Amino acid sequence: MMAEDNTTELLNRITRLEQQLKRQRRLGVLSGLLLAGAVVTSFVADKPAFLRVRGITVVDAQDRPRILLGAPPETAGRNRKDAATASLVVLGPQGQDRVILGKHPTR
Repeated sequence: MMAEDNTTELLNRITRLEQQLKRQRRLGVLSGLLLAGAVVTSFVADKPAFLRVRGITVVDAQDRPRILLGAPPETAGRNRKDAATASLVVLGPQGQDRVILGKHPTR
């Protein structure tokens, strides 16, 4: 009776171990495929060397323009409307110019 219990217990343990091994093999194969896909994708993806934009506007929490960078920067949200020039403009909370870095606009 004891020998049969031990044999049954050993068979159950072997069955569980075989099932665990199958799961681990599937997980290993899936992980390998995902890793291989990531490696291939990283070599294939076209990475631009430069970011090209006409302007950048940084807004505050209320979505008001606070920093304008451009050639020329946009004038939306800005009180002062100069002639167009390449510059960086830092605006106050009501749209007034605080700092301007760039060439003086010619009129």
